Order: sequence, then structure tokens, then C-alpha cells
Amino acid sequence: MKTDFLSLILAKIRFKVIKAKADAMHDLTGKRYYVVPFYGAGNKTRLLVLCNNDIKLLKKQGILKKSVSHIDISNDCLYYTDCAGKNYGRMSNEEVKENEKSFGKHSSKKK
Repeated sequence: MKTDFLSLILAKIRFKVIKAKADAMHDLTGKRYYVVPFYGAGNKTRLLVLCNNDIKLLKKQGILKKSVSHIDISNDCLYYTDCAGKNYGRMSNEEVKENEKSFGKHSSKKK
């Protein structure tokens, strides 16, 4: 029980740190950034910060399927920043909290 609670807290901390990283990168470049879960070897789940150029590069390298669009990424991501420095297109606070809870529950489960 304690390990589940501890892993939940650690997942929330990781999510907040990576969200802050995405916001900082957006402030520097003005591009939209997505926070996407990456399921690696074993039961390790990492969070990646990707922009549109990164998504194009992953498609070109064959890591992502060419049929994956930016709309699919924005629907499946945990968080995304606003578009081109404007105040529209930002994810609502309710959606962010819901995704944070779902990531915490997912990362605390043992496989």
C-alpha cells in the first residue's frame, strides 16, 4: 500500500516537472509542445516533450507510423501548450488534472 502511494506521489511530481519543462520550452520558442507518455522496456513509463518538428522527425525515422497525425497526438497527449504564443488552444485545468490522475494511476500499477 505504501509503495502504491509513494509511486502515485512520484508520478504527480514527474508530471508537474515535465509540464513546467514544456511551458518553459514554449516560452523560449513560441511553438506548441506536447507531453506524451512513452512506454519503454519493462514497466518504465517516461514522459516526453515533443513539438511538431520532433513528431515529423519520429515519423521520418519510422518510430511513429506515417498515418499518425498531430490531431492524434493532441488527443492522446497528457498536456499541450497553447499555439504560437496566443491564448487559445490551451488545455483546460480540468483536463490537465484528469490526465495527471490517470497517469498517476497508470504508473502506480505493477505489471
